[in-house]
Amino acid sequence: MSKKLDRSIIFDNINEIKHFRQMGASWKDIQIKLGVDNYMLRTSIDLKKYPRFIPGTYQCSCCGKILPISEFYANKRMARGHQSQCKSCNINNAMIWKRVYPERANEHARQSKLRRIIRNINKKENENA
Repeated sequence: MSKKLDRSIIFDNINEIKHFRQMGASWKDIQIKLGVDNYMLRTSIDLKKYPRFIPGTYQCSCCGKILPISEFYANKRMARGHQSQCKSCNINNAMIWKRVYPERANEHARQSKLRRIIRNINKKENENA
């Protein structure tokens, strides 16, 4: 016999759900753990109380603000396809890193410049060929 739509299961375990999601668990794993079906899990989250679940928005892992997806850099290596830090936090952290590690920052800038020069040379050769 399937469980009734008892949404109190979801709200009683919302911190547990957040923890599982932060640890990378899928919604399917959470369903199995709580013993609820997908419809109950997806429709029980109160979007006003927990705005980080609003579709099209993410919560910055650095400042904690809930922002639209456009405020996060794309990164195909990440599970959700975007960085976990918003653009402003990412820029601030990069500036801090440059101040803390000036030698490494200078070396990185030098290598990037060389790569750009080589790329431009190859591009010109391909256009002429």
